[in-house]
Amino acid sequence: MSKLDKLVIKWFLGSTAVVDERTKSELGKLAIRTVFVFFMFELFFAFGSMVYLTNSNVISYENILYITMFIQILMTFIITYGFIYIPLAKKKLLRREISSEEKKQVTKEIKHSWVKLAPLLFLAYWIVDTMVNFGLNRFFENLFNLKQIISALIFTLIFSIGMYLYERKRVHVVKDDI
Repeated sequence: MSKLDKLVIKWFLGSTAVVDERTKSELGKLAIRTVFVFFMFELFFAFGSMVYLTNSNVISYENILYITMFIQILMTFIITYGFIYIPLAKKKLLRREISSEEKKQVTKEIKHSWVKLAPLLFLAYWIVDTMVNFGLNRFFENLFNLKQIISALIFTLIFSIGMYLYERKRVHVVKDDI
């Protein structure tokens, strides 16, 4: 397994997960199942959308586009969470057990990973929120609006702190048996 593969798996599972042969095997099985479910969802969703759009009197295709994008994003999250994350959590492959000496170092690693990710989260939320909510105004006028910047900053702070606390909770300290 290459270094890039391990990096992608650790990114997907979280920085506290241990990547061993059992984890890779289970992730491979679950990934195949998830890709099949994605394919079936997209197939039925595209067919259902086509039937709806050909048989209905649609006035605004822009609203239909936003609704279909929302449904696809929501279902992508639900399918990924339901078919990969929950089965891995049930098999306790997402937990990381460390000694009490390593706890401070691991907590620092988790904190640094979310601090490094915060600017990217800020930019992504800022741009996407502006694209969705700019209405009749110009994009760049709305992009540099103080209200948009503050809302992106608040989201980034709350999300980063919440994810840091969640990942820190997943790290379990084992007692030394001496």
